[in-house]
Amino acid sequence: MLHRQLGLAALGGAIVSGAGVEGVWVTGTRTFGGAEAVTTSDLWHLGSCTKSMTATLIALLVERGDLDWDKTLPQLLPEFAKSMNPAYADVTLVDLLAHRAGDEAAKGADGAAALLLKTWIERRKAAEPSASNSAHQRGRPVGA
Repeated sequence: MLHRQLGLAALGGAIVSGAGVEGVWVTGTRTFGGAEAVTTSDLWHLGSCTKSMTATLIALLVERGDLDWDKTLPQLLPEFAKSMNPAYADVTLVDLLAHRAGDEAAKGADGAAALLLKTWIERRKAAEPSASNSAHQRGRPVGA
């Protein structure tokens, strides 16, 4: 079982869509090494999901061609380049998403990734609709 390979007491997953919860699966025990099986009714600590969700959204934007893993912060956020801390001049998108400092200094990188995503969204909202940026024209379903 995967949860044992990972050294976990239990592992759970769910599929959630716009229609709601599609399915929930759990495996393992309520306590590490315990005998009582975990259930779908048990409460689970989700932890911090912000970084993984931000990384997933950014990965989708890279896959779509709107962002590039190797671009630096000044290239990605040119409107902030002049006021940006010079120490961030060579920081790439990959650097933002891969930091593992775990200290106060890391908060700047988290903030920069969030700012990047927020700025991209604002730019998209301001863009005029055209055939070149139509989701339908790119073969992607609208409202999926």
